[in-house]
Amino acid sequence: MTDEELPQTMVYLSASALIWLFGVLVFLPLAEEIDRGELSMLVALFIFSACSLFLIKSARGLGQALDVAASIFTDKYTQARGVRNSKEMRRKMKITIEAGTLAIVYLIYSPLLSRFHPSINGVALIVTGLGVLWTLLKRV
Repeated sequence: MTDEELPQTMVYLSASALIWLFGVLVFLPLAEEIDRGELSMLVALFIFSACSLFLIKSARGLGQALDVAASIFTDKYTQARGVRNSKEMRRKMKITIEAGTLAIVYLIYSPLLSRFHPSINGVALIVTGLGVLWTLLKRV
């Protein structure tokens, strides 16, 4: 990861987080109060689009940041436990962090997807569960 990618990734992730916070905690409840039907769905669509845009822009840097986090966690774990095979442990830690990231992304999108239709949220949960399972099992 270069010195320029990490700040740019953090800016994109921060922008996505702020859009999500204001959208889910302020604008969606206001839209629900004004009009339960189309307005709340439209607001959810705008929030969904903006969050997705910034998450996609940060994907490359986020992948590299997850690699660095896996290295840091592995070094701490191997020092504390005295484990010898740190390459294998780093691989397992990276898989675990990737699976956790997939779950977190689903949790971020869940309140937005449920505004569109509860079935979409259910399908996204199934796809996320399969993605986490695939991530955990593909490198065993």
